[in-house]
Amino acid sequence: MKNTILTSFLLLGALSAVEEKLSPQDTYDRTLDAYQQKKWKEVVTYAKDLLDNQEAAGSPYLADLTFYTGVAYFHREDYDLANEYFSMFLAKHATPKFFEEAVVYKYKIAEKFETGAKKHIFGSEKLPKWVAAWEEAYTLYDEVINTLPRHEVAASALFHKGGMLWKEAKYKESVDAFQMLIRRFSKHPLAPESYLLIGEVYLEESEREFPDRDLLEQARLNYKKFTLDFPGEKRLAEGSAKLRAMVDRYARDLWESASFFEKKGKVASAVLYYQSIVQKYPESQYAEEALKSLEKLKQKHPQVTEDADGEKVST
Repeated sequence: MKNTILTSFLLLGALSAVEEKLSPQDTYDRTLDAYQQKKWKEVVTYAKDLLDNQEAAGSPYLADLTFYTGVAYFHREDYDLANEYFSMFLAKHATPKFFEEAVVYKYKIAEKFETGAKKHIFGSEKLPKWVAAWEEAYTLYDEVINTLPRHEVAASALFHKGGMLWKEAKYKESVDAFQMLIRRFSKHPLAPESYLLIGEVYLEESEREFPDRDLLEQARLNYKKFTLDFPGEKRLAEGSAKLRAMVDRYARDLWESASFFEKKGKVASAVLYYQSIVQKYPESQYAEEALKSLEKLKQKHPQVTEDADGEKVST
């Protein structure tokens, strides 16, 4: 029995020695075989062993091994480690064979970080993934946009970046990202979607900020360009509805002011605000009611309303 155990230990030791003496070619072959079989843990073990081995210095395998390690870490959901190896690949070994694919993986990592995936504490594989990576998503999207500016993945990166900026109420930057997408990828399926989202961004900004006529004009221009670039787009009605909601938001402010002055008996001021609604926002839901209110006031106070004609109200 003792001899059997001793023999087993000796055999294991011999096998380990064989493993240790694997040539770089043999280790690469094992890495490639594990990669093709999607055995990601083995890929990391073999690839890192060869990458860390001084014999690998100047090896023709470095580019492939670095890329394979990034892919393996990605599929193991160690996204920060995957990004580290893809960055290493692009900085030191950016061969045409995997160049675009490495950048696309960086985009996928950005998506994961955007949707809540965490990084390892101190970037150590041995420590848990507890660190938020929202800002890293921005960095990665920018890297993709700058590295492959005309590639389809850049369109997706711009779209996601615009959405992230919108969530943070960075309205101008959000619109800039969507507009860049439209300029670079005018026929891309995300272009009409970007026009719609720009309209939503403007609408939300108008609801949160003090009414700004310039903002409304930008929204009108956005919708006009949308109709010119995509005249057959089914969602034009959706874009029109958002613009109409923004117009109503601006008209509502004037309506509230007009109603306030009318209740206070300040007829001339009320008339000016009702007139402003009709002149500036004729398509709003308040325009018809403003006309009715003007008619009533003219009947009750003909002299006052006459004096108010031609006056303007700045908003």
